[in-house]
Amino acid sequence: MLRSSGDDMTTLPETITIAGSEYPVQAPDFATRHDIFARFRADGFERMTYVCAATMVICCPTIGPLIGFTESYDGDGLNMWRFGRRAYIKMHGRFTSQNIQEAGGTLVGFIIHEMVPTRDEVSARVDFSSAQPAAVTS
Repeated sequence: MLRSSGDDMTTLPETITIAGSEYPVQAPDFATRHDIFARFRADGFERMTYVCAATMVICCPTIGPLIGFTESYDGDGLNMWRFGRRAYIKMHGRFTSQNIQEAGGTLVGFIIHEMVPTRDEVSARVDFSSAQPAAVTS
């Protein structure tokens, strides 16, 4: 369950409820959001779960200390899976795989919606000017 200041899918919620407890959410920096987006879409099911675990720790700063996970994400997008795997291991016993996939997947969904432009945004950028005539060379 999410609590947000609005129904806007491009803004992360203020809190997220995981396994009956509520956690505050904060948006990571743009590059980290990009890493989450890129790694979530890149490979197999187990790696998606790792990205969900990483996203929970990154976006919900109270979860790391709760599960004894003291690492900080180092900004290496290729390391996102390993970071998430270590977080996932620490979450074992506190959260189920389903909790992690649902909560982390929800947060990832908000980030994906933020990172992918809407059709209207694409149209506005594509149609910003008319085609120019070809240069004439002699």
